[in-house]
Amino acid sequence: MLKLCAGPLARYHAGMLGAEGAAIQSPLAARDWRARFDSALAAAQVQVAAMEEDAPQLAAELDWGPYGSLVLWAAYLEQPQLARPPLDPLEWHKDPALARCLAAGFRARFPTLVRGVELWLPYSGDAIVALPAPAGDDVTTASLAALALELEALNAETWRAATEEALAWRDGIDRSSAKLEDLARRGYAIFSGLCAHAARDRLALWLDY
Repeated sequence: MLKLCAGPLARYHAGMLGAEGAAIQSPLAARDWRARFDSALAAAQVQVAAMEEDAPQLAAELDWGPYGSLVLWAAYLEQPQLARPPLDPLEWHKDPALARCLAAGFRARFPTLVRGVELWLPYSGDAIVALPAPAGDDVTTASLAALALELEALNAETWRAATEEALAWRDGIDRSSAKLEDLARRGYAIFSGLCAHAARDRLALWLDY
């Protein structure tokens, strides 16, 4: 199950460790992670806006089909010479359009969508940085502002849907559909709604799986 979550960094930290891991980790370890996280942001010269620390977490069931289809929808806009597949491929991460977007030297127009970003924070600019994740590895991180611009451009270049129409795709599209565009629209609706919420309330946005 893949979820898209918006909330304070403390909820991100707990969620990435899982219920069992969060229960046994000491407050000192959590503070140590946050210190390393903030230090990495400073080293990358990324200035994050003051974040809300007490807000509740919101989460949506995204699933891999809508997420992968949204990624491919952006990838094929990057690679218009390739024919977009009509159905959701089971192994979307091996798609040739996405592979070209990830090639060394390629300047993507939708980098926060096609380059494996899993955490978005309220900062300006388009920097994509690797930050320490709670479990000890790194998490690829980008700005909410950049994600919002990419979602806006993606919609403008394809569907040209008004905000209310696009947000209605979340529940209005048949979840059993295997069509790439149907799944991409549902993924777009979920990302668009939670991205706007996170940006407005100065929260983190992340993928949880």
